[in-house]
Amino acid sequence: MNKRRRSKPMVTLVLALLALLALSGIASASGPQQTKPVAFPHASGDSNRGFSNNFHYEYVSGSTLRPRDSSSGWDYSGTGCVSRSSGSELFNINLSLPEGSRIDYLRIYYYDTSGSNDSRAWITTYNASGGYSDITTVTSAGSGGYGTRLSSYLGHVVNNASNSYVLNWSANQNGSSMRLCGLRVAYRTPTQDLFMPLITKG
Repeated sequence: MNKRRRSKPMVTLVLALLALLALSGIASASGPQQTKPVAFPHASGDSNRGFSNNFHYEYVSGSTLRPRDSSSGWDYSGTGCVSRSSGSELFNINLSLPEGSRIDYLRIYYYDTSGSNDSRAWITTYNASGGYSDITTVTSAGSGGYGTRLSSYLGHVVNNASNSYVLNWSANQNGSSMRLCGLRVAYRTPTQDLFMPLITKG
């Protein structure tokens, strides 16, 4: 009788230990996987943004520009060139570039046999709230006929959500001795580092 009473606590202890071991084995076998959160760069930020090594170009011939006011006249001089025949208004045309690209240079192609004046080309941004900014400019030079000149480096990042972009040209005189033959914008497209998800087992 006493022997049975002594063995009962021992059996209970053994059963409790077996139950604990079983629970421990189940937890280790089917433990949850832990997934580390994935960090992506902000799509609208420039902190992780780079730019392509190669230039891309947007080229317009001079004959596509028109005076921004009907008070000024224009003449087509052939070979893609245009001149102002009357008035004093500048010529312009819309500039459309990919969002986030970087404008580096503006080049002018011209015909100039005027000994006293140089024409001027530039890029203007408008924000639709009365604000504008002339972000780069380049002038013709000399009087030897056809020529080309390059602006200084700009490095402007295109923001189509807030700005419109326009190419402008001012002849500074009327007549066929001062012609615009083309404008070319050199830009680089954006690149961005990508980060892949990282999943680890705990």
